[in-house]
Formats: sequence, structure tokens, C-alpha cells
Amino acid sequence: MSFVPRRRAPYAPKVLVPIPRTPALPPLLRIPARGVAGAVARRAVAPGVPRENRLLRSFRAVEAFPALRESRDAVVAGLDAGADDAGAIVAGVVSDVGLAIRVLREAVRVAGAEPVASVAAAVDRLDAGALRTICATVPIYDVLGPPGHWHDAPYRYLRHAVGVQRAVRHLTATTAQPDREVLVTAALLHDVGKLVLADADGRPGEPFAGRRAAQARHPSGVDDAAIGAVLLRRWGLPRAIWEPVERHGSDDTEPRVAILRLADLVARHDRGDGVARATLLRAAGSAGVGEDVLRTLLYDQAGIVVVPPGGTPCPLTPAELEALRGLSRGLRYKEIAEELGVQPTTIGSHLHKVYVKTGTADRAQAVLLATERGWLEH
Repeated sequence: MSFVPRRRAPYAPKVLVPIPRTPALPPLLRIPARGVAGAVARRAVAPGVPRENRLLRSFRAVEAFPALRESRDAVVAGLDAGADDAGAIVAGVVSDVGLAIRVLREAVRVAGAEPVASVAAAVDRLDAGALRTICATVPIYDVLGPPGHWHDAPYRYLRHAVGVQRAVRHLTATTAQPDREVLVTAALLHDVGKLVLADADGRPGEPFAGRRAAQARHPSGVDDAAIGAVLLRRWGLPRAIWEPVERHGSDDTEPRVAILRLADLVARHDRGDGVARATLLRAAGSAGVGEDVLRTLLYDQAGIVVVPPGGTPCPLTPAELEALRGLSRGLRYKEIAEELGVQPTTIGSHLHKVYVKTGTADRAQAVLLATERGWLEH
């Protein structure tokens, strides 16, 4: 019996099918399995739940972060008063992370290659129709309503973010930092990485519970600030915003980073996180801020108004004061403009400058501060 060799099938090389990636995915998310995305994806999941990249899933959850009902209503009221009422619209958006995320992302989409470096710039890029669509479609958080996916995280997150913004406004006015609006935007978004980690941990309602510096990490060792910066880059925001967010936990002396770090520490100190005095002083030194300025900032952050003999010099121009006096009398932008013989756009511009100079978030705070310091009496 003769042996007949078996014929081998011709060699066919394997075809590798590329896995599509998110278009704007930054390099950090392309790390191998031992890196950020792999570490989150390898976490234990419940039986029957498919394994997926939890980091990307949590990114999408943060992108759907709700806006506070009051913030949304303030922006709608500004739009109703006239599309040119930019001051009220910017103040409403810049004080709410859910609105800011959508406005910034939409402005980046509309602007194309041109960078969008702040919420104020983003609002300027969008027309009234786009802003109304955002207000109509954004998920809403009601502090007295039923808890949603994030529980009360929108309220607690915003309290801290607005505190950091207030400190940033104070510091940028003191240090003559030219990137004020950029830093105010970075302050609003500086802790989005904590929201990502909280969602990835299955605890979306606890973004700050027990998350000290040593714990705000996932298994790869990358901290929440780095993850937040990745998310901001994914949205197409410029380096001027994501870099201070990424490095605000370090002792970096780069001006924007140092100011954001000090502002974050001051806001944490104000909410009772037990920030050591030595840490505050060291951060102030990195930001080029003296002890007198830091002391005044801590009083201001706590809402303590210290008026020295002779009163506090008013930083507002006569035109800005007149616009603020109109608000104190309960007038609308159009009514103030008619009294002063100017356009509503001019009044909106004056009042936005008032909010920036006084470090306040809205008309009520600005009027209260000016009244306490006697600026409206003359």
C-alpha cells in the first residue's frame, strides 16, 4: 500500500480588521492594556455584564451631565430679554457645568479649527437659536426633585466649582493675570475627572466622598486631574484650559496652574476640608501671592465683608455703576438701556464686566456686594 501525502491548503495571511477609534481620542487613551483605559476596562464587573471600556463609558456619562434648573432658567431669561443680553447669558452658562459642557462642545463644532478658549468666547460663537436648543435638550437637575443617575452630585460639584471660580476671579484681579476668562472656565471644569472616576466606580453620587489626593486614582496610577484633562482634550478644548486642569494638583509655578491650584485649595479650605496653613502658604508662594492678599482672599471666600476706614475703593467705571444701579432697582436690561440712552448690548457688556471685577456669579450677588460696600450710595 503506497503512502499518499496530504495536500496542504495554500497559505492565507490573516487579515487584521482595524478597530475604529473615537475621532478626537487623545493619545493617552491609546495606551496598551496596562495603561489608563486598560486598567479601567479590566475592573471586575457584575456577572452577565459585558466587559467594556469603563473610562469611555464614564466619559459619555459626564458629557450628559445635567444642568441645574435655576441655571437653565437664568439663561432662558437672558435670551428672552434679547439675544444681545450677553452678560446674563454668559453668567448663567459659566456657573453651571452641564450647560458649559454643551455650549463649549457646540462652539468647538461650529468654530472648526479656531480654538474656543472660554465660556464667554463659546457663547459669542453661538446664536440665540443654538443656545435655546441647548437649554431645551440638556438634562435638568432639580434640587427638590427625585434623584437621577448622579444623585445630588450636580449641586455639590457646582458649589465647589463656583467657589474655585470666585477665588480665581479675586486672584486674577490681584495679580493682573490676562487669562481671566480662560481660568474661570478651567475652574468650572477642574474636577470633571472626579466625576469620571466616580461613575467608573459605580458611585456617581459620590464624586467627593473620601476622595483625597492619594485615593483619587484608578489602578493605573493616573489621578483624576489627568483624566479630566483627557476629557477636555477629547472635547477639542485648547491647551490653555486643559493644562491647568491636568497640573493643578502639583506645585507647578506656571502662573495659570499656580492660580488654579491656590483657588482650589482656598475653596476646599472654605468648605472645611482641613487644608493646612503651610499648604496654603506654599501654594500662595508658587502663585506669587503674598500673605496679605491670601488673608483677604480667605475672608472674601467666606463671605466676610471687611470695610476699612474710608470704605473699599470701587473698581467699577461710572457707566458700570449706573448699569448696576438699574439692576438694584429691579429694571430689565432694555429698561436700563432706555434710561441711559444706550443699546441693550452695551448694558450687557457693562454688567458682564461688573461680574468679572467683583468676582460675583449673577446680578443678585453683584448688587448685594455693591450695597454692602457702599458703592451704590453716591
